[in-house]
Order: sequence, then structure tokens, then C-alpha cells
Amino acid sequence: MPGEEKLRALVIEDEPETALQLKRILEKKFPLEVETAHDCASARKKISDGRFDIVTLDFMLPDGRGLDFLEELTSADSGTRVIMVTGHGDEETAVRSFRSSASGYVVKDMHLHSRLVEAVENALTEINLRATEEELHRREAHFRSLIEKASDLITLMGPDGTIMYESPSIERLLGYGADELIGMNAFDIVHPDDLQRIMGIIGRGLSTPGATAVAEYRVRQKDGPWRIFESHGRNLLEDPAVGGLVINSRDVTERNRNEERLRRYREELEQLVGERTADLAEANVQLQQEVTERKQAEAELKQRAERLADFLTVTSHELRHPVSVVKGYATMLAGYLDRMEPDDLRSVLDALDVSVDRLTGLVEELMEVSLVEQGRFTFEKTSADVGLLIQTAVADMKARGVKNEITARVSNGSERVIADPDKLVRLLVILLDNACKFSPPSSPIEIEAERNDNDIVVSVLDRGIGVPEEVRELIFDRFFQVEEVKHHSSVGLGLGLYLARQIVSAHNGRIQHLPRKGGGSIFRFTMEAGPPKAGIDHRAMET
Repeated sequence: MPGEEKLRALVIEDEPETALQLKRILEKKFPLEVETAHDCASARKKISDGRFDIVTLDFMLPDGRGLDFLEELTSADSGTRVIMVTGHGDEETAVRSFRSSASGYVVKDMHLHSRLVEAVENALTEINLRATEEELHRREAHFRSLIEKASDLITLMGPDGTIMYESPSIERLLGYGADELIGMNAFDIVHPDDLQRIMGIIGRGLSTPGATAVAEYRVRQKDGPWRIFESHGRNLLEDPAVGGLVINSRDVTERNRNEERLRRYREELEQLVGERTADLAEANVQLQQEVTERKQAEAELKQRAERLADFLTVTSHELRHPVSVVKGYATMLAGYLDRMEPDDLRSVLDALDVSVDRLTGLVEELMEVSLVEQGRFTFEKTSADVGLLIQTAVADMKARGVKNEITARVSNGSERVIADPDKLVRLLVILLDNACKFSPPSSPIEIEAERNDNDIVVSVLDRGIGVPEEVRELIFDRFFQVEEVKHHSSVGLGLGLYLARQIVSAHNGRIQHLPRKGGGSIFRFTMEAGPPKAGIDHRAMET
């Protein structure tokens, strides 16, 4: 890795050309600092001057045998990896080399390059493994030292409470030897009055790997009274390095006693201060309650600010027109009633009636939304005749003076539905009103009802302006209006389709908008089909 010191290698070879060849192979293939030695004496001198990580050793040297020098190197246990390089590639030499702890054995033949590279790679792997093991042992010793010198008690126990380890601090805290409780059940030294609570806490944590818990309870001292412990536990049963519940505990007996003394002192002090202190405490509590309530109110106001702004904008726009009409005609009647012709008076009264109906509709719509928000929008479901409910909704629309022709078709088998009749009529009126509002006065409106498995599917079809694709998911939101996208306005608060979705959802159905081929919209919803009524004519019905 960048910044790490290079590993060192020593080539021990008496033939200069072979030594140079080995040196070049090592330097080209590996990040090694390579030196050479031509005999045992020069090799000993270099090794004494500095440690080498890898040594390639010739089998025969001028001043000794390579195998003897191999045993000399490996007996020192310095971690140096020795690779035997020989021109005598017999089996006995190889066996003796590996018995003397050689890391590799390479014959000087046509495969020298590849086999030397392979042997060095294996040696480097062994070096890395040894370094990793040494670092692991160092860390284990470090953490064991920390645990053994910690003032808190460290306990490792199994899921059934069997103690697997106790840190030496147990002797100072409870008087038990570090090994005295190993194999015993930790619950045996817990106070009987605390036992069920502690077992419950541990039991709940067993099902969640890594779960933590904090508890305070009493523990029996070996030769003394009960002590109060505060423990922090963690479930490490699935950690292969731990395999148990780790409990870190400390003696809080004196702390609790001091807290109890402080509590009594405060009580005495409060008694001396008397009513003035009590009044102050009560005022403080009230102040805290007011602050809390104010923060809650501010949060709610912040959340509703945008919705309220939309509501005020839309509502003021929708109320202004009918109120202005009523105000204007009321002023006219006040000044000219005795001089008005009957036909003119009838026109004024009709206009007032339309405006009051519009105001009434807006108020009723707001009241229904209020009931939805309060969870008081109730339903009384029964088996109802779909055709009659559609006729009722169509009659309602005609009474409002809509000019569009409305036709209805109820298919065989779709005559009855499980629904709240009044709410279903309200749903149909909302969809019909929406279709008429965004369609030309002469444009026909259609209603279709058909059965699909266990559902009744009702569709309202128009040839109006349609809904842009990018807002089809928004039209059922409160206060949303398509004309906002089209940059024009029409009658309504943007609550009709919102109420429609609430009604359908309360009947466990679905409502959606679909573009109509040739232009216009299809609003389609589903509700649970009801059983056929005895004696009913199941032929298709059209109105």
C-alpha cells in the first residue's frame, strides 16, 4: 500500500549470473528491495545488519550446505520465509527442505521464472497472514487489558442466564472470585422482587440481534447486603466473536442513597418554603403546559398554513359572486319593490333562489369535508337498487337546471349494490355535476353500471375538456381544480372529487379518472355488488 515500507529480500547464490537473474525476477514482479550474497558468511553478515522478509537459498554454497543454513534461519523463528532454489530437483531434497520449514522449493530449469514467482507469492501470503495474526493477538491483549482493568463489571452470559465470563472487578464489587460464578445462572444472585422484571427485559431482547436494554436491580453480595446495580446489556448472540449477552454493570447503591438524601432534603426545603414555593411550582407547571401547547399549536398552524391559504383563496372567490348577487338584488328590492312588474320580480326572485342554492351547496360541501376531517362522516350500508339511485341523482341534476342530456344504462346483474343510498346518490351527483360543469351545455352525459365479478362498476362519461395527464393523480386532492392548470375558473371549491374519493374509500372501492377516446373524461368507481332482489326484472335498464 502507498506509504508502507518495502519488504526486503535476500538472494543467496554463488553463481553471479543466476543471482542476477533471480534478483531481476523479484524486483520486476514484486515491490521488494533485493540484495544478494554469494555464500553463507556474507549472508549471515547481511542478516545480522537487518532483517529480511524473504530469502532464496541455493542448495550448495562454497562454504556450506543450503539445508544446514535453512535450519539455522528457520530455528531463529524470525518470520523470514526461505525458498530453496536448487539445480538438484530430486524428491529427497524437496522433502528435507519442507521438513526444515522452507516456504517453497524451486528447481533451476526452464520453469524457474514462473515457479519462483509462485513461491514468492505464497511466501508473501504467509507473511501477510502472520502479520494479521500478530495484530489480532495484539488487539485481543489490548481489549482484555481494558476489560480486566475497567472499574465496571463486564459479564458475558448465555440466553438462559448461564455466566460464561466475569471481569476481575467482580471481586471488588461483590466479593466473588472472577471464576467463582462461571457456569452458574446469573438470575440466582438477583433479588426475588426484581427477578421477573429482569427476566422479562432479557427475554424481549433475545428475539432481536443487537438489541440493547438498560435496567436497575438488586444483586446479592457474597458476604454482605444487597447492592443496587445499573446494567447496560446488548444481544450479541449472533456475533461469532462473542456468542452471548454482554452486560456492563456498575454499583449505583451509593448514588441512589445520595439521590434519596437529596430528595428528602428537597422535600424538607419545599415544606419550609411553604405555599409560596408551591404556588411558584404550580405557575411553572402551567407555564410549561402553555409553552408545550403553544409549540404544538405553532406546529399545527405551520402544517396547515398552505392548506388554509388555498382554502381562503378558493372560498373567497366562490362566495363573492352569490353574495354580490344577493346583496345587489336585495338593494334593488328595497328601493323598487313597489314599482316592479310581476315578471321582473319573478326574475329577481329566481336569481336570488339560484344564488342562495349555490351558497347552500358550498356550505354543505364544507360541512361534509369537516365531518370527514373529524372522522364523523358516517355510513349506513344496505342492499340498494342502483337504477333507482341513478334516477334520483339524474332528477337532482335536472332540478338544478342543467341543460345537458343525461342518459343511464344498467346492465343485467348489476341492479343492486351494498352501499349507503344517500351517500351513493351524493357521489353520483358530484360526478354528474363535475361532468356538466366542464362540458358544453348541449353535450350529452352518460352513466353506465355493470357487474364485474363481485363488484358493481359505475362510469360517468362526458365530452368535456378532459384532464391533463400530468394532474390526473391530483384531481382527487382537496381544493384541487383542473381550471387552475387551464388558467380559468368555474363554480366550486375543489372539494367535490375529494368527497367522492372519501365516499368510495369508505365502501372499500376504487375511483379513477380515464381519458375518453374522442375527447372528454370517464370517472369510474367500484362498489360491492349486492344480492339480486326477488322478483326483479334482470333485463338491461336504460333511462
